[in-house]
This record gives sequence, structure tokens and C-alpha cells, in this order.
Amino acid sequence: MARRSASLSGARPSKSRTLPPAPASTGKRGAGPSQAPSGKRRDRSTDGVDRTRPDRSRETPASGESPRFGQPAFALLRHRLGGLRLPAPPSVRIALAVGLALIAAAFVATLSHSPLTVARGNVSTAGGLVTTGQPARACQGEEALPRGTSAIRLALLTVLGPRVTVRVLSGSRVVTQGSYPPGWSSGAVTVPVTPLAHAVAPAKVCFALSSMNAPVTLRGWTTRRSVAALSGEGPLPGRMGVEYLRPSRPWWSSVASTIRRLGYGHAASGLWDALLVVVLALAFTALTSWLLLKELS
Repeated sequence: MARRSASLSGARPSKSRTLPPAPASTGKRGAGPSQAPSGKRRDRSTDGVDRTRPDRSRETPASGESPRFGQPAFALLRHRLGGLRLPAPPSVRIALAVGLALIAAAFVATLSHSPLTVARGNVSTAGGLVTTGQPARACQGEEALPRGTSAIRLALLTVLGPRVTVRVLSGSRVVTQGSYPPGWSSGAVTVPVTPLAHAVAPAKVCFALSSMNAPVTLRGWTTRRSVAALSGEGPLPGRMGVEYLRPSRPWWSSVASTIRRLGYGHAASGLWDALLVVVLALAFTALTSWLLLKELS
């Protein structure tokens, strides 16, 4: 016990701690010595970083917000380009312009074309004369071809037509000729021929059928044998139906009459109806082009 007490008595006395001085009073009641003014308290660690504020360096900005400094580069780029709509590439605009130009050129070329009209003849009331399923030839005399004839229409009825070759003779001289490829199907076939510079009469029209695909019926009218068409086997029961066609005036020349007919049966004149059609067509073209460029931008 004596030894233990001696050791205790020889222990080094502990140093008393000195408290820091209390901060000056703010003059407010109830404010403690360690209470800071409202809104001024900051909790900073030894590295100087404010721990009371949330770390927003890795947050992705919401829609409409600006990205903050320190975010990844791709997030910043995505935010900058999110609402940006680039214009259509030049190649798209050039292709659209070329397409519209081609449509306009085709429209002008179509209206400048001169359609074929019947100058002489009639095949609409022709009836059946003879039917053949083999290659055949026939000629018909006492025909008169008008000046400018550029096509001859023969009254031939079939499901799938053969090749048709036509020749027009004045005496023993071939005045004009032409052919039409197989594969047509109707009650008549129009064969283009070399245009005639002058009228030819009397003339003999001859045709030949080859590359047969189906039976062909020659249509016409029953006549006397003396004026009937002739085949390789003798006279046919009558004359075949033939029409002679030549170019008429271009479509441009029919614009006035077409506009006048548009007004038949309407309160407004045909001119207003035509203008309405033109305006609607132009508006449709402009709207379609705008939508195309918008979708491709």
C-alpha cells in the first residue's frame, strides 16, 4: 500500500484546459455564445469546401435549363443542339428544284402536243365480217387519204393483237407505210405512217397480220363483191372500217373553249373555275415541297 501510494503521489499533475473566450453578445435575448446569426452559418471543413451546399457537378440539366460548368462535354453538346433544326442539305433542295422543273417541262410539252383527230372514215359502227387465226393479208381500193394523214386506224377486234403492217399504194407506187407491234387489245388498232404532204385519191390500202397471238375479227360493212375488200383467197363479204388521222391544233388552242365549258351549269364563269383549279394546284405543290424540306431538315 505504501508503495502504491508513493507511485500515485509521484504522478505528474495534469494540465488544466483553457476555454476560448466567448464571442461578443449580439444583444439578442436567448442567443448562446456559439450561435451565429441567421443565414450566416457555414460549415467548412479543413480543405475549405462548403459542405452545406449540395454537389451539382454531376447532375444532368433538365429540359430548358442551361448546363453548368464541369459537366461532361457530350451533355453540354446535347443541350446546345437539342432545339437546333439544321436546314435541309443542298442536295435535297437541288433534287426538289430539278423535280419541279421536270414536272413543269412535262406539263408544257404535253400542252404543246398536237393530238390526232379523225380526218375521214368511221369504224365505230362496223360489224364483224370475217375471223382468222392465221397470218393474213387484205387490200381495199377506192380509198381517199386527206393531206397530212399520219396514222391509219383499222377496225380489227382481238384479245391480244398481232403485228400489223400497213401500206398505201397509188397505182403501183407506195405512198406511205407503217407498222404496229404485237400485244395490243381493242376493237381497233392505230398504225402510225409517214405523214402525207398532199391528198392521195384514189388509193389502195393494204394490211398484213403476222405474229398471231389470238383470233382476229375484221370488222366492216357488207357490200357488193365488186367493191369489197380482197384477200389472198378472194373477195371478202364487204369493206373493212378504216379511219385516217392527222394532227390537229395543240392543246393550248383549246384552253379558251375548255374554260368556257367549265362554266356550263355553274353560277360562276368558267374563268373563275379555272383560276381556282390553278391556285389549288400551286398551293398543293408549295405545301408538299415545304413539308418535304421540313422533314428532311
